[in-house]
Amino acid sequence: MIDAHAHIHDTLFDPDRSEVLRRAFDAGVNKILTIGASVAESRDAVLLAKTDGRIFATVAIHPHEYNEKLKTQNSKFDGMIQELREIILENRDRIVAVGECGLDFFGGGKGVSDEDKKMQREGFLAQIELAREFELPIVVHCRDAYEEVLEILRIKSYQLKACILHCYMGDREVTEKFLEIPNVVFSFAGNITYPVKKLLMGTKDDIHESLKCIPLSRMLTETDCPYLAPQKYRGTRNEPAYVEEVVRAIADIKKTSSEEVERMTEENANQCFFGGDI
Repeated sequence: MIDAHAHIHDTLFDPDRSEVLRRAFDAGVNKILTIGASVAESRDAVLLAKTDGRIFATVAIHPHEYNEKLKTQNSKFDGMIQELREIILENRDRIVAVGECGLDFFGGGKGVSDEDKKMQREGFLAQIELAREFELPIVVHCRDAYEEVLEILRIKSYQLKACILHCYMGDREVTEKFLEIPNVVFSFAGNITYPVKKLLMGTKDDIHESLKCIPLSRMLTETDCPYLAPQKYRGTRNEPAYVEEVVRAIADIKKTSSEEVERMTEENANQCFFGGDI
């Protein structure tokens, strides 16, 4: 199994990170991608990736960073992109993608201003260009902005090795549109194990319906730990070993075996991030 999106460098793992990793590898996880979401986090991800050959890093600036840091600290995003570029140049052997970057228009009930949306788009486009420069895939964070991300990827995806939609939760209609872009891959996390609300069952907004129309050849598995623990562990800190719950959920929804899901998603991850087996 491969956990294609974790934050194992997060401080929540500081007290017992070695034990968390041991449990993951004992459970059959053979690669973990620890995901950068700011310049500082990207450095932390790379440092952790250097400690174990089974851990790899991504580097990026999360859309929230553009809305928060650039305003509060009057930063220049060109400078932040240059810092990411330098991290990649110095650590190319441990970095396998640019991400998580993208758009987040959720706003926590307060809404997202047009200015914030514009800043996020500029940041996303700058990181797509960074991924193109280094021939890396991108890992996309998208919340309440699927149509906007779709339009960007329709234009820009051909420049990229792969476009991974992290923690995918798009409805069936937008999923069918994303499937028309050949190098878009859908990554699923523990929230697909949560009970579907009765009013959503069988509708376009039922994530299981979206998952049914995506071929296994376009899927990855992830935990997004320490967040989004699967239903079996809900309310606790998530960790990479729990990616097996995601594998089981996909197998149940796709009416196939866990072994087949594990085989296909590993093959997909190796192709996306490593160009084949390593």
